[in-house]
Amino acid sequence: MTSTVRTDSLFYAGLACVLFRWPLQYLFGSPDLGQVLIGVGIVLLCIALVANASELNLGRRDILIAVLFFSILVLHCLQAAVGTPGEDNRSLWLAGLVQFLVVVLFLHNRRRPQTSRIVALLLLAALLTECVLAGLQVSYYSIGVGLQPNSKDYEELSLVSGSFFNANDLSVFVVSYCIALYAGWTLESKDARGYLVIGASLIAVVVSISRTAFVFMILFSVVVLLRAGRRIGTHPLRKGNLPDLLAILVVAGGLILLLGAEFLAESSVYERMVGRIGEVGELATDDSGSARTLVYVRLFQHLSDLWFGTFADQNYARFFELGDLPLMMSNPHSFVAEFSFLYGWLGLLIAAGLIGVIVIGIMTNRDLPLPIRLVAAGSLIFFQSVPSSVLMYPCFFLPYLLLIYSRKGQPVARGGVCLTAGGPTPDKSSSAPTNARALWP
Repeated sequence: MTSTVRTDSLFYAGLACVLFRWPLQYLFGSPDLGQVLIGVGIVLLCIALVANASELNLGRRDILIAVLFFSILVLHCLQAAVGTPGEDNRSLWLAGLVQFLVVVLFLHNRRRPQTSRIVALLLLAALLTECVLAGLQVSYYSIGVGLQPNSKDYEELSLVSGSFFNANDLSVFVVSYCIALYAGWTLESKDARGYLVIGASLIAVVVSISRTAFVFMILFSVVVLLRAGRRIGTHPLRKGNLPDLLAILVVAGGLILLLGAEFLAESSVYERMVGRIGEVGELATDDSGSARTLVYVRLFQHLSDLWFGTFADQNYARFFELGDLPLMMSNPHSFVAEFSFLYGWLGLLIAAGLIGVIVIGIMTNRDLPLPIRLVAAGSLIFFQSVPSSVLMYPCFFLPYLLLIYSRKGQPVARGGVCLTAGGPTPDKSSSAPTNARALWP
């Protein structure tokens, strides 16, 4: 039992280092601090993996997911060894290593009752941290007091990006983590907490305004409100309805007060926000949408001659034509396309296979309401084309894996293992009572 607790703690501490690397690096203005945190995180995660290597508790789907992430790591290591580095000299192998360690240890620990609770707490803390940082950046733009953005160029454009170097990355992070957290809470009948997090996430998405993320945030909010309205209307005297209703009113009131506040309305952030929201209807036809569409057109055109890819990071010009946007030749803004250009047919198989496995996993989790499953799966398909590069984002897939394995609170099997899909093996090291419930914060 002591050994299990210690290795669990190593996983949680390592995950915390990974999640809070960028916020702490941004707050203290020290890239060295970020390097130290990621180094400490890798050491902790490696120790946890080695300690559990002989008894990894993985089901069939877990093994498939682990193999896909291991394949990503292997290709990144090969590229670092024999390929050509990109202009930004990215450490793809390092990002792949962190991603593999986090995923495998999450899959190994996921059946323990406390894992969902602690991982959800870490995701919640990371999400709220980014929301606070975004709020402080808005304050800086509005009244001159707060946090400066990551770049002077961002300041000129009034961009709100939290600790990320791209406002799109912030929006995608907020929406995906918000969906995963709310899904877990609604399974435990703790919807009121979810409404408050949705409110904070809405504000962060509105001020950072990635249009794709904004569409999915609004869609998810509508789904949640419709479910809440139906539940309250059907059972108006239900015990949990009052906290739910109060939480919804608080969120609605807060949004109205903030968006109508004079200090925000007179800021450059508000002007950009209104302009970007007005462009949502042009998402598929403007330069940004057209460039992303062109990436998939070029990928389809070169399916027959992808071969082994370029093996040159950020150098995919041979798959494009004269006149194409130069940025897309080095940064296609698509996980599937970039992995395919970089590693050829094998890269396409791994990237498309990973997206497919996760989408199927989410859609077959019948404990989650169908509308939430549809929004979550759709967000993954679109969000892999929103950030500047998913390849350098180790925890991009983590909230979606949490969605695959989220289950309703239910009796725990002998040995303290939640009865989940995938054929769990009893965890004899756990001392959880037999009537325990799957825990969320």
